[in-house]
Amino acid sequence: MNKKEKGITLVSLAVTIVVMTILVTVTIALLSSDDENLINEVKNETKYHEEAIENEQRKINEVTQNQMEDWGL
Repeated sequence: MNKKEKGITLVSLAVTIVVMTILVTVTIALLSSDDENLINEVKNETKYHEEAIENEQRKINEVTQNQMEDWGL
């Protein structure tokens, strides 16, 4: 077995470490800088979702009431 066939080279190991370091740095920067914006977006979306549920329930109640009136109940 030749020495070239054993494992990875030091160069490929160094390249892998550099790429992983860049990915981790970018990920941490994205997560830490936008915490307040992310939290605000979640709060806004939660409010929007709750309003949508209320509107949908209101529509369901109207349709149900109209259907019951049509049936004479």
